[in-house]
Amino acid sequence: MRNYFGRVLCVAITAGLMTSGCTIRVRKGKPKTPPKQEVKAKAKPEPKPEPKAKPKRRVLPVVRNKLTLPDPIVFQTGSGTILPESFAVLEDVKAYLDDTPKVTKLRIEGHTSTTGDDGKNQKLSELRSLAVAAWLVANGVDCERLVPAGFGETRLIDKPEETDEHRARNRRVDFVNAAIDGKAILGFPLDGGGTLAGDPCAAK
Repeated sequence: MRNYFGRVLCVAITAGLMTSGCTIRVRKGKPKTPPKQEVKAKAKPEPKPEPKAKPKRRVLPVVRNKLTLPDPIVFQTGSGTILPESFAVLEDVKAYLDDTPKVTKLRIEGHTSTTGDDGKNQKLSELRSLAVAAWLVANGVDCERLVPAGFGETRLIDKPEETDEHRARNRRVDFVNAAIDGKAILGFPLDGGGTLAGDPCAAK
């Protein structure tokens, strides 16, 4: 049908009679077209972040029953507060204990340099060895397997101390296997000749 009608005849049939001449006027104009519906593009799903790869475990070599650490355990000056950069090394120590259940006692030895008072250095070495034991226990190590002991400045690596490097090497924490399958290695005392720093199970 055409879009424009000038005139439309209407036929009325009434009682069999036909009458013509009726006109219907239609308003001129283009028919309205429905507005186009905007199609919203579906938002692309954001890519899922890739899971972070877990750091590989570093195997700690054991030389004469002592663990060889990749980095030293470091603390805030004059305190037993472990600095965060040492946490990765402590994770390695925990992994070593997890993988070596036959090591039933691991001695944690605190050592200091000769800087300062001898008595204070002894106390500091005990404080630090106990702090390391507490960190390991808090991260899942059985407290019964740990023997924290302080040695103060009695076992220096570099003697005499002449440089800052010497002092830094002497300030350290060592980890030494003390018992295998419940038996002390070579019959040596579990504390290794140091002073026991405290009970790592006391805080549980």
